[in-house]
Amino acid sequence: MSVSLEYLGNSHPGSEGWCFAFQLAGQHKVIPVWATGPEADLAAAITRDVDDGQRHAIISLIDLLEELGGVTVVELVSSHEGSFVFDVTAATGHTFEVSPVNAVVIASHFKVSPVVEEDVAAQVAVFATPDDLREYLDVEYATPADDAGVDPNITAEAPRESSQDSQVDADFEELVRGLDMGDFDLDDGGSGEK
Repeated sequence: MSVSLEYLGNSHPGSEGWCFAFQLAGQHKVIPVWATGPEADLAAAITRDVDDGQRHAIISLIDLLEELGGVTVVELVSSHEGSFVFDVTAATGHTFEVSPVNAVVIASHFKVSPVVEEDVAAQVAVFATPDDLREYLDVEYATPADDAGVDPNITAEAPRESSQDSQVDADFEELVRGLDMGDFDLDDGGSGEK
């Protein structure tokens, strides 16, 4: 079964590249997709409505998809050790494998909410409170969590016990480090300074 994803935005915490954050609809779970390089810089600019006036390959792909009648599905199909693969399906049924940053741009352009299968989401999504998102990724949840297994008492206004805070922080930090973030120190605001 597919779960809808809501694109929360992108941030550039420190020197580790861009984080494109997706919320599992109706849940306090997020899929952080890390990307670096010119393609990530371009995707971040495009999704923030910044146009550099140049012709880029992603714009040509969007033109092709428009000629094929638009896009019906943008799906996160797999993940392995922090590398994500998305499929984009055109109205004609043609499917294209694209990078995560191109998937973000295509979904944004065609106003299509990406989806992910539940088993893939279970492997890559992490729980994060609204405070965690603001602190670590500088983004906000698009929609509040529903009652599908989410504790309604865990909100930005209702503090958790310190042991729970520590565990959530440790889990998130372990995820970031597992994505080969190197010496990125979450305690210093992402500056990399110790």
